[in-house]
Amino acid sequence: MSTAIFDQTVVFSNPNQIKDGHLAFTAIDGSVLTGTYYGPTLPPTAIGLTNDLGTFVVTGGSGRFKDARGSGSFTVQAQLFPQGSDPAASVRTTFEGNLAR
Repeated sequence: MSTAIFDQTVVFSNPNQIKDGHLAFTAIDGSVLTGTYYGPTLPPTAIGLTNDLGTFVVTGGSGRFKDARGSGSFTVQAQLFPQGSDPAASVRTTFEGNLAR
C-alpha cells in the first residue's frame, strides 16, 4: 500500500490561499517523492464543503524517485466536519503532471 502526507498552511484572507504546502508520497517499496504546492482556496461553505485547485512542484525524493523533478496541477474536494468529529474531514485530491529524472 502507498501513502501520502500533506502539510500545509491555509490562509483565509484576501486572497485566500494554500501556501507553504509540502507533500511526500511513499511508494510500496519505500521510495519517497517530495515536493511543494500552492494555490488559491475558498473558505468552506456553511456545511463544510470546499473545492480548491493549485500547482505542485516535485523537488526530489529517495529510492526510485532520487533526483526526480516535475510539476503539474492538483484539485481538492473536501468535506470538513464539525470540530471534535472523527474523522475531521473527507478529502479527495488529484494530482496531474509530469515527472522526470
